[in-house]
Amino acid sequence: DRRKLRDRSLDILFTTGGDESNDDNASEEWESRAEKLINDAIIAPKGGEVLSRKLKLASGQLATLFLRTPSPPTDGIEHKHDKASADHQTYNDIMQSYPTTWPYHQTTQPILLEYEDGDRKLHLVPLIPLLAALPPPLPSSPLTKVVEESSITDAPNKSKQYKIPNISVHPQVSKYICRGADLMSAGIRTFPSPWALRQSKGLVTISIIGNPQPAAIGFVDRSLFREYCYPKNGGNRGEYDASAYVGFGAKGIGVIVVNCYGDD
Repeated sequence: DRRKLRDRSLDILFTTGGDESNDDNASEEWESRAEKLINDAIIAPKGGEVLSRKLKLASGQLATLFLRTPSPPTDGIEHKHDKASADHQTYNDIMQSYPTTWPYHQTTQPILLEYEDGDRKLHLVPLIPLLAALPPPLPSSPLTKVVEESSITDAPNKSKQYKIPNISVHPQVSKYICRGADLMSAGIRTFPSPWALRQSKGLVTISIIGNPQPAAIGFVDRSLFREYCYPKNGGNRGEYDASAYVGFGAKGIGVIVVNCYGDD
């Protein structure tokens, strides 16, 4: 049922936090625009269909791919600002420049992937064409910055925000990801808090430094997730330092990529 799929999509994309009595008009506008886009993409009240296809992943797992057919062109479709005008835009101005209706009018696009992992847990993953139509996520903290985790759990003051945290990589790393490789830990330049990763169950978007729009999405490697989010010593007064786990000199896979820009 499309409505259940829409509700599940909103649940994996956004989280409610902060003081709900806070009168944040900009946040409410952002929330409204994002929900309108998701609703139009999945419910498709103005035309178009959501199709499903069964497929087998490279790992051998069976999955369901949800695709959105093109929507009919309509008057009043909003477009992103061009670079020249965006140079003088605030972050909120840029967010409001993103569409509230499905922006693809010529090609069918994959929007969601549902699969069951080895522990028989069901995952619903938003794919790049859907993420590209939403305002970009805020960047994570630099690796060498030690942050008090309690300040993060108490800090959000928006009615809704992205549940899926974002990490950044060097531009040279992006070509390997777009060729089908997983992201190695050494290539990571920013990383979210343990709290944010626990909330998303290890699901992260990947963006390239200099371009905040996600280029890929995937899951943090299991061993890295366990060591970083649930350290044996319990951490130090709620503080964390991601540079001890990822970045220069780190070994192994950091993120197992599910979907990236340019996928067939």
